[in-house]
Amino acid sequence: MLLPRIVPRTTTYQAVLVRSTPLGYCKREHAMTDRLIVGGTALLAIALLLAPQTTQARAVNMVESNPQAETIIHGDHAEYVVRFDGPVNHFASRLEIVQDGRVVRTLRPLENAAVDVLFAAGPVPAPGRYALRWTAISGDGEQSSGQIPFAVQQ
Repeated sequence: MLLPRIVPRTTTYQAVLVRSTPLGYCKREHAMTDRLIVGGTALLAIALLLAPQTTQARAVNMVESNPQAETIIHGDHAEYVVRFDGPVNHFASRLEIVQDGRVVRTLRPLENAAVDVLFAAGPVPAPGRYALRWTAISGDGEQSSGQIPFAVQQ
């Protein structure tokens, strides 16, 4: 049997229905809270289903470069460009000019270059055979690296 009863609730009083049971009274003062929890859980489940799925981290791949492999560079200044198939972290990525496995010059990639490009410029090294060694860190932290051989002539 349901009986109306006034029960204290923080600073106000509110009428709630209580049900008589063999063990005494069972309060139903949290019926609204129960509905909010069920409704909130349903909304959360819907949001998770509609949220975009996260992709697994992947390393970027080089798609083009300047200088291209086996290019002969002339002059006293050169631009070094390596383009990738996805965004790279300009701050964490590196460009180096190496000769016989030894770093001749470390180039600092331009921070405001296109998101998929490592770009640096600098003086051309002395005549000889070199490689542009690149290490690219993708937007999600995966590392890839490679070398592009080139030569310098006067």
